[in-house]
Amino acid sequence: MNSRVIQFRFFDVYRPMAEHIAALGSYRPTVVVAPPSVLSVLADAVVAGELRLCPARVISVAEVLTSFDERRFREVFGQEVIFQAYQCTEGFLGYTCPFGSMHLNEDICYFEKEFVDDSRFVPIITDFRRRSQPIVRYRLNDVLTLAANQVCGCGQATTVVAKIAGREDDVFSFPAVGGDGRVSVFPDMVERCFLYVPGVSEFRVERHSDDRLVVFVAPLVGEVLDRVRAELDGLAERLGFVPPRVEFEPYVADSTHRRKRKRVENCAQ
Repeated sequence: MNSRVIQFRFFDVYRPMAEHIAALGSYRPTVVVAPPSVLSVLADAVVAGELRLCPARVISVAEVLTSFDERRFREVFGQEVIFQAYQCTEGFLGYTCPFGSMHLNEDICYFEKEFVDDSRFVPIITDFRRRSQPIVRYRLNDVLTLAANQVCGCGQATTVVAKIAGREDDVFSFPAVGGDGRVSVFPDMVERCFLYVPGVSEFRVERHSDDRLVVFVAPLVGEVLDRVRAELDGLAERLGFVPPRVEFEPYVADSTHRRKRKRVENCAQ
């Protein structure tokens, strides 16, 4: 695929990232395409002065790009927009336009929307172009949030998605206050709590039961922990569910990158 105009280079994420830092600095890519977990490592290297990286475009793939990570990537890499490619085994489903809006690829796929609340939905897709392996009314495991404003400055008439809220498997569920049913808590609701806590550099939240949340956070200091606990308690009060017991552990990054990173994960059986 290389030519005089375009040159591609592949960096194996299963190799130690330290091996790639010097090579990336010499290569000076114009476009960087990587999962958010890898972009985080590159951002750390840029901040530490170990890597000089000034791409014209950064594209996030494979993992959910949280608002927490997107804000940091814009700052560190000097980007107005962090682009996302929304794709899976079932096809290329969406992409971010230059105005920062993610559009569903409705010119090649038909998206039915199974709404789980007023704005979030699970997509059911039918691919118009596949012939060897038809995809007809295939229900994905993703939860997407519909943008409030469906008119984009780029002029595309396709559906605008505000964000990929997470995997349906990772939607938390807690008992409602008063014992009347249960309350669903979507991953993006949990992630938003950390946006309002100054000083947080990394986090992951695991639900292990109705009354136990484990929060891995860096830095593990008292002021940060108090603010995180207050934000989670505030979320419980706003949504009307019984707040679980919160345990804090130090955040340790997965240096192997052998599994997709999840900021919010439902570990309950």
